[in-house]
Amino acid sequence: MSKKDKRSWKDLNRKEIELAQQKYNEYQSVAAIADHLNIPRTTLTYHIRVDGWDTAREMRKAELYTMWSASKKQKFINMSSDAARIIQKSLAHLANRQEPPTPREAKDAVAILEALDKITRLDDGKPTEITEEKVMELKDIESIAEMIPFKSKDTIVYKEEDEEDEKAN
Repeated sequence: MSKKDKRSWKDLNRKEIELAQQKYNEYQSVAAIADHLNIPRTTLTYHIRVDGWDTAREMRKAELYTMWSASKKQKFINMSSDAARIIQKSLAHLANRQEPPTPREAKDAVAILEALDKITRLDDGKPTEITEEKVMELKDIESIAEMIPFKSKDTIVYKEEDEEDEKAN
């Protein structure tokens, strides 16, 4: 179809313009909309910019994204609280049963607690890391060992150094 056979913007009725705007908001291509209306693509592009269709579409896109983000955040919060309840029940079962946890179960419990610690310390959406390294002294290790409910006397094995060796170093 030649340029002369195309309609002008003034030839479109209100219903056709509203349909064009609806199709544009549904992300149909400008060329396809122009072909459907039998108007030049450049004319449609001009009116999209001048009449503010592009701005309105971007604003709607931002609103939808915000709604989607809020929905995703709520789903994450719900999943996190459900997971925390499951973990709490699992750890309670592990602590209350007659036989002591296996080393694998104890290791998994520690990994769970570390993950929960990172989640609860979120700062601007990024987990905070403890970067300061503190050398633990023997008394600190012994006090922590006292809190382990399934330890045996052989759990912590350490070698005491002579005072002379310490003075030499």
